[in-house]
Amino acid sequence: MTGADEKPSSKNEEEKKELKGIEDEGDCGWASIRPGFIQRCNTPAGYLCVFSMFLVTQGLLVNGYGNVVLSTLERRFRLQSTQAGLIVISYDFAYFLLCLFVTFYGNRGHKPQMLAISSVIFGLGCLVFSIPHFTTDVYKYGENYSELCDPMGTTPECAASSSEEDNLDDYFYLFMTAMFLQGFGCICLYTVGFTILEDSLPKEKAALYIGLANAITILGPCLGFAIGGLSLTIYVDFDVLEPDEIELDISDPRWVGAWWIGYILAAGMAWIFVSLPMFGFPKQFPGSAKVRSLKESEVHAGASEDIVENEEFGVSIKDLPRATYLMLRNTPFLFTTFAGCSEGFIVSAFTAFLPKYLQTQFNLTSAEAGLYAGTIAIPGGILGMLLSPIIINRMKLKTSGIIKMCIICCISVLCTVPICLLHCPTTDVAGATVPYKGSETTGNLSTECNLQCGCQGEYFSPVCGSDNLTYFSSCFAGCTRESGDKAFEDCSCVGGVSDTATSGLCVEPCDVLAPFLGIFFFIVMVNFMTTTPVLLIVMRCVPESQKSFAIGVQWWIVRALGSIPGPIVFGVIFDATCKLWQVSECSDEQGSCWIHDSDEVATYILVAALLCKALSAVLFSTALYLYKPIGKVEDDSEIQFDELSNSRDDETSWVDKDQQLPSYDDGVMTQL
Repeated sequence: MTGADEKPSSKNEEEKKELKGIEDEGDCGWASIRPGFIQRCNTPAGYLCVFSMFLVTQGLLVNGYGNVVLSTLERRFRLQSTQAGLIVISYDFAYFLLCLFVTFYGNRGHKPQMLAISSVIFGLGCLVFSIPHFTTDVYKYGENYSELCDPMGTTPECAASSSEEDNLDDYFYLFMTAMFLQGFGCICLYTVGFTILEDSLPKEKAALYIGLANAITILGPCLGFAIGGLSLTIYVDFDVLEPDEIELDISDPRWVGAWWIGYILAAGMAWIFVSLPMFGFPKQFPGSAKVRSLKESEVHAGASEDIVENEEFGVSIKDLPRATYLMLRNTPFLFTTFAGCSEGFIVSAFTAFLPKYLQTQFNLTSAEAGLYAGTIAIPGGILGMLLSPIIINRMKLKTSGIIKMCIICCISVLCTVPICLLHCPTTDVAGATVPYKGSETTGNLSTECNLQCGCQGEYFSPVCGSDNLTYFSSCFAGCTRESGDKAFEDCSCVGGVSDTATSGLCVEPCDVLAPFLGIFFFIVMVNFMTTTPVLLIVMRCVPESQKSFAIGVQWWIVRALGSIPGPIVFGVIFDATCKLWQVSECSDEQGSCWIHDSDEVATYILVAALLCKALSAVLFSTALYLYKPIGKVEDDSEIQFDELSNSRDDETSWVDKDQQLPSYDDGVMTQL
């Protein structure tokens, strides 16, 4: 039978699919409450507004605020960086365990309602994360210890310490549980959520809407970094203490900010601004079925016909193993996903530890590090996510062209990432990293000049001696007298012209922060230019009925091989480069790290970044080489074949030129 004979039959099948899709189109509202003015929101643009609020809320907490307060959580609950990394990956672990089951039915379920329920669960995870603040006593920072050296002093008895304070690190498991709930609540966000836009709009507009949604996601981290930076300038227990009861100031390394504020804010946003309006959307928007029936397929030619043509495939859970197997046989999808693993490894690691990286490499406070991280990550990410869909739309890039764009971005980042070698010198601490005067050993804060002072070694309260050397505290500097605000005299351990010290670290002049931020801004921008393209590649090289599942499989693999190990590896790097640990006076257990070796941190991070970006470029190149769109075979020329595509002649189109796609007013984009 000829292609001409088959075309009417194919057209009838498309009409049947369209009629079936129209049945799912409905009005916007809740139960019997469906006012007319709300129907103006029953469009992809209206959905984009609510969906974007979910993206902003998730980005605010997970990619912004949570990363800013991570080092503060380490200090408050005596966590090591490796433990902090495990808390971060609990979010991805939930994704890894459950996303295949959720997304397998994602294309057939009521997608807006799935997103609404997800936002409720996400908000619950946010509230659970804030519980430790309300169930612990006020923050203890060694206020019962003397700041001065008392030759007759003794270290307080361990029995005087609070058993609750000794068990603070037990909250580690509660934090992991809360992050697991947050991860479970966001499974549908980047899988089901984006496919609604792809299914409801023509391809060109879908790319723009998805690009705009991706760009809006950066607003979340932007708010997160800003709110996080401001929250950390507020004392953690401001809600139970009077201002005159707070003795620490923000420059003190023992300072702990109000880390819990953002989690309560995110819970409110998820429930009020996301779940409530999202429950009001119908299963499909008016006109969506018509849009899908007129789209030209770009499915990879190697995709199984069981999935491409069988509309009933995927209805039963029994189809899950076969669907996964056939998805993994789609080689462009597979290698694009592997490239996403290497990208996810470095992105998730930097996302979690960028504020800590800036704090350790440039001698910043946690609040300053959070604000600087937001300054470079937010504008760079927004610009990158806006540029990529514009380029795709203007150049009318097909899937192969989009893959080439990803390769160029990877090579550009690879050439600029050596900027990680720029950093400030490590702060030396007497007894920890360099010897005391008259001594040749390190690794012990106590020496002959402070042995009888009864100093505490648990809470870092550094002073800068007149010899330009940092001491763990004024007590360990041997200071017996306070001469003024944050100034000490008669410091027996301090060498040099005088035996004085002032509160704070001895920080050498360092002017490399500005050039680092400038170049890192470019790196962030180019790196985020691949976000929308990768999503489009995945959705366009798989059958329409499997888009949600394809994104789920992709994220499942990316989580397992990239996002989960990334923060753990970076946590191990920071722990391995620690030069001064917090050590409990009573149990000798290590807490958080006070000082890192900046040279070692820079070297390890650079090697990890170079390996990941080089691997991404190779994997994207392999995906490009293997990609063959349905209806085309590349020999010396492009050959059309009817067996897979039921395609057109060179001068005909899959879409009847007399047919018009539903018109979604471009003016809506301007309003957004």
